[in-house]
Amino acid sequence: MAKASSSVAAHPESGSPWVGQSIARVEDSSLLTGRGRFMDDVGVHPGTLHAAFLRSPHAHADIISIDVSQAMQAHGVVAVLDGEDVKALTSSLVVGVKAPVECWPMAVGRVRYVGEPVAIVVATDRYRAEDAVDLIDVRYAPRPAVIDPRAALRSEAPVLHDGFGGNVASDRSFRYGDPEQAFASAAHRISIDVSYPRNSCTPIETYGVVADYDPGEDAYDVLANFQGPFSIHAVLSRALKVPAIACDCARRRIPGAALASNKAYSPTSC
Repeated sequence: MAKASSSVAAHPESGSPWVGQSIARVEDSSLLTGRGRFMDDVGVHPGTLHAAFLRSPHAHADIISIDVSQAMQAHGVVAVLDGEDVKALTSSLVVGVKAPVECWPMAVGRVRYVGEPVAIVVATDRYRAEDAVDLIDVRYAPRPAVIDPRAALRSEAPVLHDGFGGNVASDRSFRYGDPEQAFASAAHRISIDVSYPRNSCTPIETYGVVADYDPGEDAYDVLANFQGPFSIHAVLSRALKVPAIACDCARRRIPGAALASNKAYSPTSC
């Protein structure tokens, strides 16, 4: 394989040494030679437990009841928690807007999207945990769901989070310079309406966490492939009700900066 030259000349039009140039990558060697290490390659301590989630089949529904009795009796199951249990044990996650709403990593009393975690099973291995998930009986009362964001803005649309009073979570405006003058003096002015469809990310691996709790120190050692270990550190320590010094967060190789894999922090706090 030819090695790219280390000298980089400036692009003739931009004056930049990077724009328009073929730059030798430094992060591919381990992946191309089969030496990449991901969460599933991480060694764990003997007795490490595994978790599996029961997720909502509804886009919007009230949770009428959750019966975990059969799951608790399954072989190898150590614990089964629902959203109410998580709420009792932890604090609300950080909400990114100023509003009287709470953010829990699992549904509490109501589900708001298909796939939202409703219960978590902790067992001696992954397979027993997944089998026990099938034994949980959840009764739902479906609510109206709106999948068009423009329809969700209408006054008659069902409100997803009652604390907002509507479906607009945040409405902010930013102004820099003199936009009126810039438009008035522009040679051409173009307006466009864009409807962005739903899409899905395809990371090399999905989100993963290996956590170790030290009861003697009341401290947590968390290893994850989350993209922002420093930001998640404050979120975790607050949710787990421990000082920041009692929560050590580290990360593995990031399998792609994809919202579907490692930016959503809800599973971490379970």
